[in-house]
Amino acid sequence: MDIVNIEASTFERMLEKVQALCSFIENSTELDKNKILGEWIDNQEVCLILGVSPRKLQFLRESGRIAYTRIDRRIFYKKEDVMHYMNHHLKRIGL
Repeated sequence: MDIVNIEASTFERMLEKVQALCSFIENSTELDKNKILGEWIDNQEVCLILGVSPRKLQFLRESGRIAYTRIDRRIFYKKEDVMHYMNHHLKRIGL
């Protein structure tokens, strides 16, 4: 095993660069995940957006009014499908 001695200031600069690289990788991975999953929302979010119960949302799925995708036991909806449902099926409140 070889031992290499470097100055403390050089080590600190190198450590800063490694930390900046790690931070960049973490942030870019998070952005990519948000890009991919940003179009999809889960049951809880849809219930909050539409103001319905989980059972009502299940009825909307089963009746084909809202498209969905199931991955393992989780269900996801495209934001555009939820918006389409809102635009065509929810009553408008006149102000």
